[in-house]
Amino acid sequence: MAGGGVGVMPRSRPEPRAKSASTSEYQSAIADLTQGDAFKKRQAADWLARSEPLPEWRTDVLKGIEPLLSDTDLFGRMSGTRALAKWADASSVPSLIRLLEDDNFVVRGESMKALGRFPNAQAAEAIAKQFDKDRINAKNALLAIGPPAEAAVGKLLAHADWSIRKDGCEILGAIGGRDSLPLLQTAARDSNGLVRMVAGRAVLAIQKRTPVRR
Repeated sequence: MAGGGVGVMPRSRPEPRAKSASTSEYQSAIADLTQGDAFKKRQAADWLARSEPLPEWRTDVLKGIEPLLSDTDLFGRMSGTRALAKWADASSVPSLIRLLEDDNFVVRGESMKALGRFPNAQAAEAIAKQFDKDRINAKNALLAIGPPAEAAVGKLLAHADWSIRKDGCEILGAIGGRDSLPLLQTAARDSNGLVRMVAGRAVLAIQKRTPVRR
């Protein structure tokens, strides 16, 4: 540049957008799920877990994934669960609930995250039972489910572990309605100080969020 001045840096070009998967790629993955060997089935499930869950392929994908969910091979179950978590719809809730009983924490965690997308009280009951095993995923999933999880979360307030009682109070403070107030008011007299504090805050949050109708 003339005069020794500092040159202007050229603007960087935007990254090209990734191309959507083609029809043949979806067809190939579904074929591998149903006809491929164990490696191809896992590979297909892993690809589907990264792909866009297009409605026109959902039925075939969910049908193809189902056998992997009970695979004796852990890696097969993990791949199948990740794909199911991506493609799940309301009809997948029973399968996701069954996966909460799996021995592997990855399978359970992916299932809980997926169940959080569905406002289903039965799913909330199953997730609440996993609080001892995977508190973080269970808590996040129950918060995501929202008000339909209220009854399941309320049962946590009777848990022997004070920290679980505290978490239950915290969740109810975020998603609960006036039906939860008696439980929380009892928890506000808990033997543990932190439980009492969080329960009291939850009561105030619900009262503010749901004023009494006159």
